[in-house]
Amino acid sequence: MLEGASEAADRAATWIECVFLTSSHADVAAVARLVSASGIRIHHARTLEQADFMLLVSGAKVLLADAGAAWSEAQDMLARVHPGTELVLAVADWSESWADAAYEVVQKPFGAEELKRTLTNAHAVARARSVRRRRAVT
Repeated sequence: MLEGASEAADRAATWIECVFLTSSHADVAAVARLVSASGIRIHHARTLEQADFMLLVSGAKVLLADAGAAWSEAQDMLARVHPGTELVLAVADWSESWADAAYEVVQKPFGAEELKRTLTNAHAVARARSVRRRRAVT
């Protein structure tokens, strides 16, 4: 049991885990190719229930959600069940209304550097919040 916990801790230290909520397998494959060399692992969730499960199992602190998916429900789920997890929206067409909906908004087609920077920054913000919450509890 301790060995499994150690392996999970090692993985968490070396990889940024991200769940991508989208129905498009092609988008997931494209994103995974763009960011895998940067130490970002993408987990595909087709439904909100799958996203919830994958966030729990992977320990991901970033949810990348396609704006066409159930992103507003995802926002509610994160607030209730996964506080401290950052929501990044993937949009095809920019609109000011997206600006307040998430930590960050990235436009499709994805640019490799912008996507890596956005996911890395979202992860760093989520981790910092998690550390502050733990300190406040102790």
